[in-house]
Amino acid sequence: MKHMLQICCKNNNISKEFPIGSSLLDIYYGFNLNFPYQVVSAKVNNRSEGLNFRVYNNKDVEFLDIRDSSGMRTYVRSLCFILYKAVSELFPEGKLFVEHPVSKGYFCNLRIGRSIELEDVTAIKKRMQEIIAENIAALIDSVVKARPASAKGAYIESVTVSCAMCPGLPVDTASIAKL
Repeated sequence: MKHMLQICCKNNNISKEFPIGSSLLDIYYGFNLNFPYQVVSAKVNNRSEGLNFRVYNNKDVEFLDIRDSSGMRTYVRSLCFILYKAVSELFPEGKLFVEHPVSKGYFCNLRIGRSIELEDVTAIKKRMQEIIAENIAALIDSVVKARPASAKGAYIESVTVSCAMCPGLPVDTASIAKL
């Protein structure tokens, strides 16, 4: 018999049992919640945690999307990491300073030893998109590798990708077969 724990979802005031060690993402799917934007984090007993956080005791959980200030901070920080990776790859000697919050983002100072041109910004944006696309490909690859031997027929029927503030974009399933 699996040991279970009680999770009270503050989004819908429903309590459910989950196996000890369940991730917040598993718990989110277990509650079958509908958010207009992608969920990016959760408050566990009023403490912000990532969706990979595992729960080992009874907890109150509130799932957050970008409409919540904590959810927006999580989303923006994630983009900052992607920006840093893109800049460090394109300008190995450059320095990126993520300085202070401005509106729904951060003020960043990029020093690459010369004036920044529109082409530099375009290259950074393109590389950020490539990093995200590589991550999607790796995710799909891991899903395909996890396919149970007993699964028959098409394992992935469709894939839709969305960022938190955009509508979902369907991914060409023919391109998935090539992965």
